[in-house]
Amino acid sequence: NNGIYPINKSTANIGYFKHLKNTIIDYISIQQDNHKLRTESYAASLLSTMAKKSLFRQYTCYNFNYTNINGFAKELGCRNNLNVKYIHGNLQDKNVIFGVGEDQLVNSYDFLKKKNQGAKGMLFQEELYKADEVIVFGLAFGRNDIHYFIDFFKSIQSGRITPKITIYTYNEQEK
Repeated sequence: NNGIYPINKSTANIGYFKHLKNTIIDYISIQQDNHKLRTESYAASLLSTMAKKSLFRQYTCYNFNYTNINGFAKELGCRNNLNVKYIHGNLQDKNVIFGVGEDQLVNSYDFLKKKNQGAKGMLFQEELYKADEVIVFGLAFGRNDIHYFIDFFKSIQSGRITPKITIYTYNEQEK
């Protein structure tokens, strides 16, 4: 813009943010479409096992990324759909949610807050506390997602709740 900046930079940044989101949607979609499913992977094995045991209807899968879990299941020969709820949006709807937590920004940058973009973190946390069993697969508990689990793990540690927990790690180092 030839060095001329609008008085309210956050308004201009909304446009940049939308462009970035669309670019990321395009990139992730291409990556998903061009993937080669590794049928021998632990993820494929878990998905197949759940399908064979008709567990698809008993479990809800909370997906923290944007990929099509049921599309992967179909590639593995699964006929049933898993009940998938997307915490941060999904590629099918061309809606990906990324941003920051609720207390990290000034008001003029509210568009960066995940909850303002439609993130379903609160719904996930409510249902997490009601679960009898929780299986965690493919989640690193990194800085962006650990806040969904901190109080839950503290509640288990204190004995207030007692769900069965299974956590699959990528390898021994990740464990």
